[in-house]
Amino acid sequence: MVLSISNAIGLVSFVSIIGLVVLYFLRPKPFKKVIPSLIFLESNKKQTSFAAFFRKFIKDWMFFLQLLFLLLLCFAAVGLTAELYMNKVSQDVVIVIDASASSNAVSSSGRLFDNYLDIAKKNLGVRNTIILAKDTPEIAARQTNPVNAFRILSTVKSSQSKSNIFDAMMMAGQVTDSAEVIVLSDFIDTNSRNPVIAKQLLEARGFSVKMVKSGDGEVFNIGIVKSSVEGEEAVADVRNFDSQARKIIVENTGEEIVIPALGVEQFTAPLDDGLNTIRITTGDNLRDDDILYISLPDGSEAGALFVSNSDSNNLYSALDAIGYLNVEKAEPPIVRVGNKKIYVLSDVDYSIILPGTIEDIAKEVRNGAGLIIAAQDNLDREKLKELLPVEITAESREERVVFNTGPTKFEKFDFGQSSKYYRATLKNNGSTVIAVANDEQSSPVIVSVPYGRGKVFFYGIFDQYNPFRLNTQYPLFWIEAVEHLTDKQGHAELNVETGSILYGNNIRSPSGKRSRVYAIADEAGFYEVDNYNVAANLLSQDESDISRPVELEESLDVAQSEQKIRQEFNLAPFFIIVALLASLFEIYIMKRRGDV
Repeated sequence: MVLSISNAIGLVSFVSIIGLVVLYFLRPKPFKKVIPSLIFLESNKKQTSFAAFFRKFIKDWMFFLQLLFLLLLCFAAVGLTAELYMNKVSQDVVIVIDASASSNAVSSSGRLFDNYLDIAKKNLGVRNTIILAKDTPEIAARQTNPVNAFRILSTVKSSQSKSNIFDAMMMAGQVTDSAEVIVLSDFIDTNSRNPVIAKQLLEARGFSVKMVKSGDGEVFNIGIVKSSVEGEEAVADVRNFDSQARKIIVENTGEEIVIPALGVEQFTAPLDDGLNTIRITTGDNLRDDDILYISLPDGSEAGALFVSNSDSNNLYSALDAIGYLNVEKAEPPIVRVGNKKIYVLSDVDYSIILPGTIEDIAKEVRNGAGLIIAAQDNLDREKLKELLPVEITAESREERVVFNTGPTKFEKFDFGQSSKYYRATLKNNGSTVIAVANDEQSSPVIVSVPYGRGKVFFYGIFDQYNPFRLNTQYPLFWIEAVEHLTDKQGHAELNVETGSILYGNNIRSPSGKRSRVYAIADEAGFYEVDNYNVAANLLSQDESDISRPVELEESLDVAQSEQKIRQEFNLAPFFIIVALLASLFEIYIMKRRGDV
């Protein structure tokens, strides 16, 4: 800081200080009268020492207040200014911070994410927007002041999801029309889009973009990149991203495995019902991919009643093979209905079934059970009219391809061609159409529809006229169908990758954060979703490859980015305000002493 005088003529005002001192000594002295009766109390006060000369000043504080008042006015008169050199501050700053799993890597300079936050705090502007680059980019602050931005940077946390630097940078161009964009990342974009292209697009729109790659020292990583469940065991692939062989230990089994340089090894670990955690010891720089979380479906049995007059039935064989489904077969006319989760009507002789049986099944479905109605010859549409989700107009023996139109749960199945099917139309707009025939009216072939608190699943494929029954997908399809009818979550629904969206009325993250309706699984661990648990894992080769070299067109040295600017401050207003306060204090003292 440099002080300077802008008004030299104002120095003349300091003469008033001399006048104040002269007036202080020329003021009238009090009249002194000697009283003989009190003379014995007076001591000899005649002192000629140098200290006695100044004691007058010390005993009279009013003099110092007046002196301070005059000094402050004199400094204001000379136009005293202070010159400060400060870091250049931008008006609008958008800071994109990599908050993906790779930002949790620890190098010799500390955790990468902490380094990003330190740099961000030193580069705040007047209005600041903070974007966290995760699998789904998140705006943590929008055009806020530096104090609030600093507070937010002290509270934000990294995730354990994949990175999406490109979209996070493009989001910066949506929150403001022009700004300085600072991107802090290792620039490993696991969405296979080059951040440099995003930089070029932003600069073409007038943005100033600086790409900062923090962290130093060599890092290496070994991580779990793939997993599956086979029977009662978990099978996991572990990849060594280092250029030399590394040893790991599977904590659950104690097995030691040496993984060659840039190689992959596989291990197995036993699983229990419910929640399982598998850990490996690696000694690397990233721990987020050293733990595998697995949630297994509820192993409790569900009862099913298979109503049929046929001795051989493909559907029965597929359902009976489902481990947790206890299938009981009933042959009309006598069918005992009650206390089952699933009811199946397939190859039924409806002419001999006892009256009231269909009505009893319908009542069970309304109370929460599931019903499967399979296509067959002589389907009694009148008896099933209330339960059928489609209006059947005719049977057709034309060769038709059955197209899959189902939701994600069913989209992997190929239903092939049928030489016999029902021409039909939907009864209810609330139905879920899983497959249609490629005829003129796109007849629905496989349909699910809510019925009371339960569901009806119409399977309109004649198995004898369609090769789907011989496909290895056939039993898998019925596993999905039963899980759909019983609202039982399968392995795919209970085990997801971080960054996935979870839906539910009440969701609790591994860290305890609660959400409603939906939540983004950006933490690895177990999520409580309504009445079941979902495991989320990173499982990304690109995100785990933290030692991969990334070339940028340019990088930013933070020390070079701190440009100094000269700022001049006029101190006159400050001196005048303090002088005013001193004069008010003087008036207060005079009132207390009774001088006014």
